Amino acid sequence: MNPNLLKIIPALNPDMGGAICVMVLDSSDHVESFVKYLDAICDFEVTIGQNGTTLEGGSCYIFSASDQVLLSPYSGHYTFKVRSSEKIDNSESIDDLMVSTASLLKNRVAGVLLSGSQTDGSKGLEMILSEGGSSYILNPEYCLHKTMTSGPFVRYNLQGGLDETKLASVIQQCHYANKENVITA
Repeated sequence: MNPNLLKIIPALNPDMGGAICVMVLDSSDHVESFVKYLDAICDFEVTIGQNGTTLEGGSCYIFSASDQVLLSPYSGHYTFKVRSSEKIDNSESIDDLMVSTASLLKNRVAGVLLSGSQTDGSKGLEMILSEGGSSYILNPEYCLHKTMTSGPFVRYNLQGGLDETKLASVIQQCHYANKENVITA
C-alpha cells in the first residue's frame, strides 16, 4: 500500500464537496484491508469502489489496479463501472479511470500521482490537462518509486515540491473552488 495515502486522505475535510478516487497498484485483498483501516482513521467515508456505486461528494473510493474502472453517466448521476481486468500492465487501469473521469467532468478534475512506474498515469494526466483540469505530483523524495514523477513532471511541466501536507491542501483547494458548481450526468 502507498503510505502517502495515510497522510493525505485523513487530512482532507469531508465538507470539501468533491469525491476522491484512488487507484492502488495492489491486489483486491490488500486493498480491502487498507480501506477498512483508512476508513477508521478518516472523518469521511472511505469505501472500495464497486460496480454501480454512485459517485458522491465527501467520499473516497479506492480501487485495485487489478480492476478496470470507468466513470459513467447514469440516471442523472455518475456511477462506476468496475470489472476485473486481465491486463498485464496495471498502469492502464490508472489511465482508464483518469481518462473517463476527465471526459465527463472536464475542468472539474484534478489528477494526482503519488507513485508507480515512470509512465503510470501519463495518458490520464494528458487527458485531464487537455480538458482543462489540474494535475499534481508528489515530490519524488516522498515517493515509493522515485522515478515515477520525473516523466510526467517534465513532460507536462507540473508543479513540483509538494509533500503530503501541501498536496492535501491543494486537493482541498480544488474541491472548495468547485463546491458550488454541482453538475449532473
